[in-house]
Amino acid sequence: MALVAALPPVRALLIDLSGTLHIGKDALPGAVNALQRVRLAGIPVRFCSNTSKESTSSLIKSLDKMGFEIQSHEVFTSLGAAREIVRRQKLNPFFLISASAREEFSEYRRAHNVYDHDAVVIGLAPEELNYENLNIAFRILTGERPNDTTACGKDRVHSPAPLIAMHRASYVRNPDGALSLGPGPFVTALETAANIKAQILGKPTRQFFETTLESLTRDGIEKEVWMNAHPGHSDSPSRCIVIIGDDINNDLGEGAVELNLRRILVRTGKYRKGDEDKGGPADPRPETFDSFAHFVDAFLGHRVLIVGPIARIIDLIFQRIHVMQAPRHEDAFDTWISGRHQGLCKLRLLGSSSD
Repeated sequence: MALVAALPPVRALLIDLSGTLHIGKDALPGAVNALQRVRLAGIPVRFCSNTSKESTSSLIKSLDKMGFEIQSHEVFTSLGAAREIVRRQKLNPFFLISASAREEFSEYRRAHNVYDHDAVVIGLAPEELNYENLNIAFRILTGERPNDTTACGKDRVHSPAPLIAMHRASYVRNPDGALSLGPGPFVTALETAANIKAQILGKPTRQFFETTLESLTRDGIEKEVWMNAHPGHSDSPSRCIVIIGDDINNDLGEGAVELNLRRILVRTGKYRKGDEDKGGPADPRPETFDSFAHFVDAFLGHRVLIVGPIARIIDLIFQRIHVMQAPRHEDAFDTWISGRHQGLCKLRLLGSSSD
């Protein structure tokens, strides 16, 4: 059995969560094992999620129960971005978000007089997006106040309050398999009624992706790799970074295109037939795969992973060989790639996939 010398060209993966790795409380077939293979290959990963229904800590706990081993520094959410904006701008927002998402803003309380709030933060919150709350949000944004005798007066002055949206996805996929309304239509309604423009924080904004990419410096990926992107050029350095998701526009659009990341659309989650042709008019067509696991198989190839005690023994043997400086032995095993994640080691061999 011959050894494999070539490493995959991918230097980092930005991975969507819901619809790509899992649906509801269930991991998608092969996703847990595929992610483990990526980690064993030594490829840094970041998880980019527009989730706004649950807090980051709750999300990580849910993923852990599914079998995904994810560290908090690897997770970037639109909810986290909203928290940072609110903190930095010292806002006191009226929140249209779920109870779980409110955990990210535990230090903020609803004002006794709701019109004392100076901003509106909106996410996916079916139980909150009713007429009463949307109307309160509209009045905060426009400065309208009930029983305000100066509401129609010419001397009344109002500074527009900001509308901060986690994202503007038109629809999401429910665990029952059907699509349901996302926060996008409600964001658009408030924009139209209040005649303002929302500040969108999550995917696919360039700022969101850049914040995520900056974190890769801790893994040895310099900013120059993605800062000098050349949209439309297949040889751009940024092509070594992959963004993978199930939504052609909200996962793979705008910022992902501007940064010229390698865009992978998976046919899981909210994907529907023909979605690969529904991107922006100037957006290049993404690569498509049946699932995250299929993509991992394609770029890692068919490699056997030896893990556990046997891998540890082999690793110790080759560490000893290296110390003894015996190149004749190393030549016989020209690519022993030693990597550890969660106490596992790996040996890449030609053969069938172990998945």
